[in-house]
Amino acid sequence: MTRGFTLVELLIVVAIVALLASVAIPGYNQYVKKSHEAKAINQLGDIRTSQVSYREDPAGGNGHYAASIQALRWRTDDGKTVGSPPANYAFSTDAQATQQAVTDNRDDVIHQTIRLDRQGNLSFPE
Repeated sequence: MTRGFTLVELLIVVAIVALLASVAIPGYNQYVKKSHEAKAINQLGDIRTSQVSYREDPAGGNGHYAASIQALRWRTDDGKTVGSPPANYAFSTDAQATQQAVTDNRDDVIHQTIRLDRQGNLSFPE
C-alpha cells in the first residue's frame, strides 16, 4: 500500500482553494476602498474642526472662515502635506467652510469626490 495523495485529490484541493480565493479577494478589495474613503472623511472632519477654530480665533479668522487649506496650516496625520494624502485624495476648503477631497484614482476608491459642509453634511458629487 502506498502512502500519499492521488492527483485527483490534489486537484480537488486546488479547485477548492481557487474557489475560496475568487470569493474572498473581491470582498477584500471593497474593504480596502471603504477604508480609504473612511480615512478621507475623517480628515475632512479634522479640516472642519480647524475651520471652526480659525473662525473663532481673534488672531486668525476673527469671525471668518479660512479661504484656503494653506491658511489653516493643516497637515495629514501621517505628516505629509496636503496634496499627497493617504488614499490619493487631495484636500481643499473655501471661505464658506466647505471641505472637499478629490482623487483622480478611480480604482482604489468608491467615490472620487467627497464634500463636507460647515453643518457637517456629507455629499458625494460625481
